[in-house]
Amino acid sequence: MELGAFSVSLSVSNIEESKIFYQKLGFEMVGGDQSQNWLILRNGNHSIGLFQGMFEGNIMTFNPGWDSKCKPLESYTDVRELKVSILYKMLLMAKVALQVLLLKILMVIRSLLTNMYKQTYYQAL
Repeated sequence: MELGAFSVSLSVSNIEESKIFYQKLGFEMVGGDQSQNWLILRNGNHSIGLFQGMFEGNIMTFNPGWDSKCKPLESYTDVRELKVSILYKMLLMAKVALQVLLLKILMVIRSLLTNMYKQTYYQAL
């Protein structure tokens, strides 16, 4: 299953220091605008985004339809569609589980009513 380009978006406190650190690890700048506090760095097929003051915490990012070099893929599975498909399947499973539970409850009620009827019938004799 091809999902598209995957990268990690890092929330950094100092974009210049972070850029220098990752460049020492072999990453090269391939996109972004440091004056706007965001950069994209790549090392081989691995990409990271550096973002200063844009969000809290780090984020996993999928770019559906792109390969690791930002080129369009011939075919891919959109993670947003995959999410909807998984949620739909979970709802179907929950529906079946509720139906089974309801059937068990109805069987218990039937058994209780049958026993009550038998007790009432035999007491009447």
